Parts: sequence; C-alpha cells; structure tokens
Amino acid sequence: MDTREIDILTRLDRLEKRNRNLTFLCGILCLFPILAVVGWQTSKDAPQVADNLRVRKLEVVDSRGVPLVTLGAARLSEGGMITLRDNLGEKRTWWQAGPRTAELTLSSVDARGENDNTAGFVVGPDLSKLLLIGKSGALLSGEMRGDDPRIELISDSGKNLFTAPWK
Repeated sequence: MDTREIDILTRLDRLEKRNRNLTFLCGILCLFPILAVVGWQTSKDAPQVADNLRVRKLEVVDSRGVPLVTLGAARLSEGGMITLRDNLGEKRTWWQAGPRTAELTLSSVDARGENDNTAGFVVGPDLSKLLLIGKSGALLSGEMRGDDPRIELISDSGKNLFTAPWK
C-alpha cells in the first residue's frame, strides 16, 4: 500500500469515528424533549399540596366515624380548643386557650359517667392552678396568685382537711 491509500484509510477511519460520536450525541439530544414532556405530564397529574388550610373545625375520626381529635373554637369562642376522645367518643383531654389564659384538663370518666378522676391545669396572668379531683369528689388544689402559694385538701364530703397557708 502506498502512502496515499494509507492516508485515505486514516481519514476514512476518523470520519467513521466522528460519525459514531455525532450519532450518539443526536440520540441523547432527542431524548431531552421526550423526557421533558413526560416530566411535565407527571407533574401535571401530581396532587397539589396547599400551603394553608383554613377551616372552622377540624375532626380526625376513626373508621367508624367517631371523632378522636377535634380542633376548633372554644365553646364561648374566646380562643382555640383541642379535644381528644377515646374510641367510644368519650372526652378525655381538652386544651383550651382564651384571652391571656390556657387550660388543660384530663379526665378518666367512663361511659356511664362514673369512676371519674380529673386533673386540671390553669395558667393566666394572675393565677396558676393545679387541681386533682378524685372519683368521689375529694380535691387537691395547688395555686399561685401572684407570688402567694396556696394548697388545699378537701374530702369527698366537702370538708376542708388542710389548707396552707392557714385560713
């Protein structure tokens, strides 16, 4: 083979390589519009997520429709309230916020309204109070009015068993 044939073969080899590279590049470039259309269709079908949800009352219910969690306005519409119920729908815990106050109550009342033990916490600008109420009405109360603490123990018949500071 003479140099002219070798030169032609070398050039032909370079052209074939370049042609393969360009074919590969064109294939890749043709995929971009297809992927863009598929991505656009997928994003169009995806559910939209709201940044803000505004309702007057929100309930989380179980499979039977019994409300377990309720978020809404308090009874007197002085603030918000969160209520938690058991699987029978009995109110067990509620947290209520009003003007400059907050209350948290926990209750163990059964479906017949018996066997009730209650714990309550109240916080306001002039009063902080803890109440524990037994099944038959006995009461343990601790409170702070300003900087004055007070503790009371009251029997189920309403008799004052202990008060500190003394009355």
